[in-house]
Amino acid sequence: MRRIAVEAHGQLARITLTHPPLNVIDFQMMDELLAALQQLEQRKELDEVNLKLALETNENSLRSKQREKAKMTINSPSDGVVTAVIARVGDLIDLGRVTARPPLAVAVGQRPDMTLLQAVRDGLRRL
Repeated sequence: MRRIAVEAHGQLARITLTHPPLNVIDFQMMDELLAALQQLEQRKELDEVNLKLALETNENSLRSKQREKAKMTINSPSDGVVTAVIARVGDLIDLGRVTARPPLAVAVGQRPDMTLLQAVRDGLRRL
């Protein structure tokens, strides 16, 4: 017959003496208290292991999501302004497919070829 009751809630544990009016600490009760404390320590160790496993699982999931995001990111080899978008979010694209066109670059001090600029403008209107 147990003369103590143990309640554990997270980091808090409550030990209650359940044998009134003989709530006298004797050798038998000390053995029960020792067993209860060992049980609480084992529970704490198991909780720590479970939390470490959950943390590792979440960290692996985060790394996996970061790798997926890295695969979806397209880095441009140069700075510029996008003038036409050919692919949208969710579109499947092949390697080497043009997904955006940069504006026509014109050297400073030169007069641009108007026919070329008109052709570019007309091409962009068709997109």
